[in-house]
Amino acid sequence: MQTNYAAHYRDLWIRHWWWRARERYVLRWLDRTAPAAGGRVLNVGCGAGLLFPALARFGEVDGIEPDESIVPADSPHRSCIDHRPFDSDYATDRRYRLIVMLDVLEHIEDDVGALRRAREISEPGAVLFLTVPAMPALWSQHDEINRHYRRYARGALGDALRSAGWETMVLRYLFTWTVAPLLVRSVLYPARGSRGNGAPSYLPNVPPGVVNSSLLALSLVEQILLDRVPPPVGSSLLAVASPKGSIK
Repeated sequence: MQTNYAAHYRDLWIRHWWWRARERYVLRWLDRTAPAAGGRVLNVGCGAGLLFPALARFGEVDGIEPDESIVPADSPHRSCIDHRPFDSDYATDRRYRLIVMLDVLEHIEDDVGALRRAREISEPGAVLFLTVPAMPALWSQHDEINRHYRRYARGALGDALRSAGWETMVLRYLFTWTVAPLLVRSVLYPARGSRGNGAPSYLPNVPPGVVNSSLLALSLVEQILLDRVPPPVGSSLLAVASPKGSIK
């Protein structure tokens, strides 16, 4: 992650409509699917640990964030964050009851290896909770600039989880309303075939107030309307899984 992006990270998390809406999705589904409190929680790709206070009700929280520059020196969470990549070689003696990976897996080349390692460091009956960008048809320069390896179809994510030894409890699309504008983006800004191309000049910003609040409101209304009816498409996927053999 670039330094200039890191400087904006906290503001994006706190104010940007997409981050705000995603957190609402995440917390709602964590409340429904997370295991009982008391074990350890691992937040992979945790950034500056801004989700730690919400995760703390499920247990003691550790984080992994490869980009140390994104974590302020005075952060109260800094000592709990491991600055290493998370992949098949990640080493730890700890075992986790809840593992959270929010828009992380698409940045890992060997996604099945990372998912397998997550299973290996999980407790029996643990829960893996993750989100990823969805629908390969939406692939654009945005994905390349953000150094994504892939966008996921629903079936492909399910296959990756099964290959790594997970059983899926929830697998559903999010952000359905964004599919049409992102299809337009993929036409106007098609992929160039170079992962990371243009990254030095890329800097997302919070939209103007009325636009930002309107897009957040639209996303929250969608959450309510589609809460009980899994949508057929969406620009993100949410998955909740447990190690094979632990679902009764």
